[in-house]
Amino acid sequence: MKKTLFFIILILMVVSKSSAQTHLYSLEIQIVGLKSNTGKILLQLFTNKNKIISKKHAKINNKKCTLSIKNLKLGNYLVNYFHDENENKKLDSNWLGIPSEGYGFSNNASGTFGIPSIKDRLFNINRNTIITLTINY
Repeated sequence: MKKTLFFIILILMVVSKSSAQTHLYSLEIQIVGLKSNTGKILLQLFTNKNKIISKKHAKINNKKCTLSIKNLKLGNYLVNYFHDENENKKLDSNWLGIPSEGYGFSNNASGTFGIPSIKDRLFNINRNTIITLTINY
């Protein structure tokens, strides 16, 4: 009887621990509409609190770029990225501050004069996700 009770308690502990584990998801980001294969895409992934949790860069092939981020928890995220054509690791702009390299945001959000709001850029991760974004020049 004691052995049976021990095994039942042990099984319940294992089952409850496994159900409490956090699910982790992957995000694949496909960036399209690039004007050339020169340079790289630089991308930042933020939490809904505007905290950077991942920085990625990738080469461009056939005027497209795919970046993958793994081990993301359930939640809301946002993305900023740009086409670093000259590979100086910064978004170049003209004397008025207007970007001279391509750039974009999650949800293909656009701002009137500046970066779109966090609300406009937020998207939800609740499973493995693929998003396609079109760059702006």
